[in-house]
Amino acid sequence: MLPECPEVTSLTVSSFHLENSEILRRTFEILVSSNHVTSLRVCVQDCFLHKIQAAMAAYIMEARTLKDLEVHSYVNEPELEDQQHDPDAGKLLVNALASNLSLTRITVRELPLSEDNCEVLANGFANSQNLSELSIAVLSRDSYNSSLQTLVSGIESNYRLLRVGLPICKGRNTELVVIRNITRRNASLVARAARFVMGDHDPINARAVELVSGHERVLSIVQENAAVDAREAATMFNCALGLRCLTDLDDYMRLAGVVKRRVQCIGGRDSSVQLDELSYECWIHIRKFLTVADVLGADCL
Repeated sequence: MLPECPEVTSLTVSSFHLENSEILRRTFEILVSSNHVTSLRVCVQDCFLHKIQAAMAAYIMEARTLKDLEVHSYVNEPELEDQQHDPDAGKLLVNALASNLSLTRITVRELPLSEDNCEVLANGFANSQNLSELSIAVLSRDSYNSSLQTLVSGIESNYRLLRVGLPICKGRNTELVVIRNITRRNASLVARAARFVMGDHDPINARAVELVSGHERVLSIVQENAAVDAREAATMFNCALGLRCLTDLDDYMRLAGVVKRRVQCIGGRDSSVQLDELSYECWIHIRKFLTVADVLGADCL
């Protein structure tokens, strides 16, 4: 019935209401074909029983329209002891979270976070072009303490995260300060990108607009400041990316600070094509793999 109700976009699945584990497992199978669901909150006892975790992980991996995910697991004392000493605990869920790059918000409570799980999540966070909010609470502070640096490395490579909630750990203030600075950096990028879309084409804003292209927060700022709807804001953003200063070879190189006026190459001894001889189509193809920040380096952020 759920796949036939496109009006339903937000759901809560709770084992307190679905006490039968088979019904709970079947619920996740049904969700796979419910592409209209964009927000899901899961509250589960025995979350890391294999059949429940496998069904939930399978859904998360397939749910490309899902944007907002909360997973709250409830573990009793005997199970807690087992999970803390099981290196594979939560592995399926962690792999699913890391592989779904469409998610914009992730909240997970009582996650077994082994060193391997941390590495998988770090890689997923680094590769995500959509994740803007992240909150994780762990089962074992001891294992988390030893793996925090790995997790931070993935977060540091993400230019879109604006909110990060992690457990406070004694003696790990350095990592937590790094995380705070990352979110400040990203918030600054978002603000500068919005200014570029609104018409302020300062080079520092141009560098930002490429790094956070399509960020929902940029679009919401543009929507508010320009008093337009979401579709018009997206159109304004796309138009900004097509401006001459970002697409023309000479204008781009001036923006990046490489040349003062125009690109001129010293003729080579052979007959190979020089940069200033490229057609517009060839340059635009190269441009797909190049950003202003690539030219200037990380210091421009």
